[in-house]
Amino acid sequence: MGMDAYAERARRELRATGETARKRQVETRGELTAQEAAGAKMWATETQWEIIDRCLQLHGGYGYINEFEIARLWRDARVQRLYGGTTEIMRDLIGRSLGF
Repeated sequence: MGMDAYAERARRELRATGETARKRQVETRGELTAQEAAGAKMWATETQWEIIDRCLQLHGGYGYINEFEIARLWRDARVQRLYGGTTEIMRDLIGRSLGF
């Protein structure tokens, strides 16, 4: 699967995530629980990271050179996992809501 296919998959999945979040927000009149927000954030950032990391692998060593767009995308995907709380914190929030 080429880079364009991975990028298109990422766009589709992130678009679907946004549409689902908007639909959910309408259904609940904008009331989003912390657990739902944590789950959405965790899923979106982990999916983005997996897809961008695979794309980077296609470029090999060139993927780390700043002149290539994939280098910026990879850095952005990496830091998204930290913004608003790390994935481990999101898992902890979700786990507590499930009684673990």
